Amino acid sequence: MPWTPETEMDIRVDVRLRLGLIAQEVLHAEPSGLQEARRLVIQIERWLRENRAGILTSVHDHFGRRGLRSHALSVACLMMNFAHHAGHDREYVLEMGLAGLFHDIGKLTIPDEILDKPGRLDAAQAEVMRGHAESGGQILERWGLASPMMIAVCRHHHERLDGSGYPGGLIAKDIAEPVRIATICDVYDALISSRSYKQAWSSAMALDEMRRTRGNFDPDLLAVFAQSLEPATL
Repeated sequence: MPWTPETEMDIRVDVRLRLGLIAQEVLHAEPSGLQEARRLVIQIERWLRENRAGILTSVHDHFGRRGLRSHALSVACLMMNFAHHAGHDREYVLEMGLAGLFHDIGKLTIPDEILDKPGRLDAAQAEVMRGHAESGGQILERWGLASPMMIAVCRHHHERLDGSGYPGGLIAKDIAEPVRIATICDVYDALISSRSYKQAWSSAMALDEMRRTRGNFDPDLLAVFAQSLEPATL
């Protein structure tokens, strides 16, 4: 099914269902999870090739348990689009897509009352939420089929170049480039998506804020990321 304004909602519903099934297969260490995830990123690659502007400007939506799957799709699309724009080969593009799909799988371990809370989290809840990064890395390691890139992106996409991130407090030299890209894509999608406590920002607002936030993002990769969105910026 091609990605068009008419098919977009049906595709998103279908992808959410597929991601839910894939996540359960990963949690139960089923090898079929990787096969299904790879089929999905190949599909995403085709959508990006056929209607890049359409998918990049319409893929972002929702929050909470339902939005977890939409966010995974968005981050996968953004990471694949970045990799393609940067001139990487097809296998790297697909692996970036897989890393994006699984980057937040640890949130499946977060209680609904925290993940779906209609408002900002208190300190204790925020600490539980922060645990999703390490939990996700452990889930992928137990599965045994995730690549080192997928595990690193899952575990470390909340690290910051200045060492203020989590779970490891890594500094710039210890954060691999795919993880730095995932961090950019993750935050960008969160900013331009609706949340229970905020309205969606425009692409320009999100990029301006990210450029101002020194120490969080690799400035060179952020510049390439911004270029990769043109002319599909919101």
